[in-house]
Amino acid sequence: MEILNEEQKNEAKVLLEKLNLLYKERVRLDLIKVDRENALREEIASCCDVRNKDGESEPSKVKMPLVLALVDELFLEKQNKKEEEYATMEQYRTAFANQVNKEIVDGYVSIIGLQQENTLDIKEVFKEASILSKEVIEAINYLAKDTYKQELQEQKIQAGIINEKEPKDDSEKLAMVDFLKTLLQGKNDA
Repeated sequence: MEILNEEQKNEAKVLLEKLNLLYKERVRLDLIKVDRENALREEIASCCDVRNKDGESEPSKVKMPLVLALVDELFLEKQNKKEEEYATMEQYRTAFANQVNKEIVDGYVSIIGLQQENTLDIKEVFKEASILSKEVIEAINYLAKDTYKQELQEQKIQAGIINEKEPKDDSEKLAMVDFLKTLLQGKNDA
């Protein structure tokens, strides 16, 4: 563990204090942003007549990624990423209509159907569990999904689809964080 001299300790404390103030300000700004985003969502819902079946304005149905892309384009003079996506999608649509091998598409659509059937089969298996509590079923589901994820990861590595990743070792960084917390925030005596 790196030991800090007095000058470094003081600089670290000043840095942490400044960052804490800036992040406190960020919290305030984030809360204002949420409030203003909700107001914008309500305004868009009202202007675009987005309503539920009872005729009430329904801001939750406003697609904010699209709204934010337009804000970027119209008010922040940025490139509209959604427009770029749409142009790309149209290019792909043309490719599907004219050039993409139908057998490849059919094979892909077929596997999606098989996955959907598998999902329904999984749901049916849960219905068979009549004497287990919800908590036990959730735990079993968690274990089964974890096994699935591990098996999928192993199979992808064996097939060469992905490379095996070494688990990230953050132990040194975490030790430094604990050390600095103790040193700079006065937790215990260092």
